[in-house]
Amino acid sequence: MKFLFPKFLVCLVVCISASFATAQEMPKDASNEEIFDFIIQHKYSNPELSKKYARILVAKSKKEQDSIYLFNAYAQCCKISNIEGNYELAIQHCDSAITTAKALNNKRFLVEVYLTKGNAIVFLGDNKKALENYLYALDITKELNAIDFEIVTNANIAKIKRRMGFYEEALSIYKKNTLLAEQNDFENKMILINSYMGVGGTFLRLQQPDSTLIYSEKGLQKSLAINDLEGVSYFYIDIGIAHFIKGNFKTAIEYLQKAEKITKGLNNQNRLTEIYYYIGKSYFELEKYEETISFLKKVETIVEENNEKKDIVYNPPELLGTYLTLSKVYELTDKRDLFLEYTSKYLQLRDSNENQDIKVIKELYETVKKENNSLSSRASTLQNRLVYVLLFSIFVVGLCAYFFYKFLKAKKQNKIIFDKLVSKVNTQKVEKPKPEFNIEDKKVAAILERLDKLEESLFFLNSNCTLQTLAKKVKTNTNYLSKIINKYKQKKFYEYLNDLRIQYVLKRLNEDPKFRKYSIKHIAEEIGYKSTNSFTKYFKASTKLYPSYYIKNLESTDENNTSN
Repeated sequence: MKFLFPKFLVCLVVCISASFATAQEMPKDASNEEIFDFIIQHKYSNPELSKKYARILVAKSKKEQDSIYLFNAYAQCCKISNIEGNYELAIQHCDSAITTAKALNNKRFLVEVYLTKGNAIVFLGDNKKALENYLYALDITKELNAIDFEIVTNANIAKIKRRMGFYEEALSIYKKNTLLAEQNDFENKMILINSYMGVGGTFLRLQQPDSTLIYSEKGLQKSLAINDLEGVSYFYIDIGIAHFIKGNFKTAIEYLQKAEKITKGLNNQNRLTEIYYYIGKSYFELEKYEETISFLKKVETIVEENNEKKDIVYNPPELLGTYLTLSKVYELTDKRDLFLEYTSKYLQLRDSNENQDIKVIKELYETVKKENNSLSSRASTLQNRLVYVLLFSIFVVGLCAYFFYKFLKAKKQNKIIFDKLVSKVNTQKVEKPKPEFNIEDKKVAAILERLDKLEESLFFLNSNCTLQTLAKKVKTNTNYLSKIINKYKQKKFYEYLNDLRIQYVLKRLNEDPKFRKYSIKHIAEEIGYKSTNSFTKYFKASTKLYPSYYIKNLESTDENNTSN
């Protein structure tokens, strides 16, 4: 499907211009209803002005003791904060709205605000807490028997499933929602728009970009028609990512830059992380590494700025891929220190995310279990009960299979790495390999000879072994020694030092069972590291295994050999 850039751009400019032309100040004697309508009309095109009037509506409603409009004011404050990417503030406004809705005993209000709060939490990267809010909304929705709210609630639960990797399940929910939205023609056009967005976004995860483009085009036209600038920006992002998957990297960048302009206008800094990530990835595929680093660093900066000034940890899905891609870039550009830094960041975040994912999957499991119990209690025949039990059993088996597959895959990969590493250590020759070059400079030869003697004396295990101390030992200056190591050892000094230490510890652990009984901290200190983290980082970067895993498997191998 072809996309006409000029056509969309003209439509967008017209929409934005028309919106700002009508966004004038309200009269001081405006009613609550008029203020509320103004906020609804302008919150996407001019969130700053809408925020001002939402605050005015809060104060006015409190003064007049109008609880209905007080709730509406808090709810709009929450939604505007989401649009601007201020998710912590959005949560605060939602909590105020929840308190007001409970006082009113208005269940529809409660569904609306629990969903909005969940959306804010999702953008902060906490899937578990977001799911809790969506489930509160789902329970109330069933009591109300409201199709529109049921669609919206299920869509948000599908969003969590999608983030957890259950793409087919999410797609099934989104497609059902789209069909219901098209059949019912709800007054709230966002229900259909969000359904298209859900289907298109899920097809992206399933690596089916052509299907994404079909649904995103439909959603884009609907969003343009109602001046939904936030929706327009989301569809531009999905279209850009679809072109990225198709390998049209320049086209992807064009769409993502359109999304960037709108998102900046909405003052949503956090939403820019996804845009900058895929622009950076596109430049990476085009082998433009400076541009790659520039955009991925923007992702990291946004995350760091959020986490410095806010209590809630901001962990967008793109952060993990950002670390991994930066690690690859620095490896390709031969910047080993940065390569190690970002490899370490990637591994730490990956482990943290996996632990969080397990908690969310447990929540999803409990949801299905709860649904199954509810359905079973209402079933009037044994046949229905068997169907529900069967569906529940299939889910449990699938869940177990998913975890078992991840466990086996990681175990197999680590075992292969371990076996290769042990084999390499066992077959290493004691003799030092002779260099393939002739050293004519007697001074250089003397320095290298002294360096070899220091290696034999294990001086590198000294925690005070630095370039300065080593230079004194071999009777030269630091600059000259650094150049000699770079040329004749073909490594930078820190690489040379860490390689010596890691090779030593691998050999000693392999040969000395008593050494394996030491704590990781003790081992690190024994070979010259001043901190456990430094030792673990360099060991992992060098071997792709954690020290604890390597030691544990050496012990298991010895036990098996003894028993045999």
